Amino acid sequence: MNILLPLKAFAFGCCLSFTSSVLTQTQTVELADSASQAFLLAVEAENLPSNVRYVSHFQKIEYPGGDIPADQGVCTDVIIRAFRGIGIDLQVKVHEHRKSKGLKTEKSIDHRRVPNQAAYFKSENMEIPIPEGQYKAGDIIWWKIGGPDGANHIGIVVRNGKVLHNIGHGVWADVYPDYYHVHKVYRLSS
Repeated sequence: MNILLPLKAFAFGCCLSFTSSVLTQTQTVELADSASQAFLLAVEAENLPSNVRYVSHFQKIEYPGGDIPADQGVCTDVIIRAFRGIGIDLQVKVHEHRKSKGLKTEKSIDHRRVPNQAAYFKSENMEIPIPEGQYKAGDIIWWKIGGPDGANHIGIVVRNGKVLHNIGHGVWADVYPDYYHVHKVYRLSS
């Protein structure tokens, strides 16, 4: 059973009040069944360490299951590590998707690029219309920083309705989905 809770009153049953200059509409977060992949993805994201230095240079890693050092990462590494927590290796999935399309592949970096993750999510029928202020825990938000033609950035909606991401100051759930320009939204179906 899905439960809709206003963000202003959501925090494991405790009433919280907050204001935010970035909220332009009432936002809610939908909590899926606690056994759903989306809910588990949100929980895995929440359990990622926050003290991660933003390190974006290329690093050769093992395949499959490769990762850069745990204290390093970028926004896509948040997604990769949360998915690994639910048993899905995006390094393999993105590589296989690109290979099936006849695209150039590099096993160490392809899965660490927002457009490549997005192409894989779309191929899995995960793309949904951008919600009007109502997101589900586990939703994956692809932002364009600076507007529709801006820089790519990605994160995961967690249970408090904020988005966990790494934009250069560690892994934190410190903004709401509409904080930056929302380009695309992806959702696990089960």
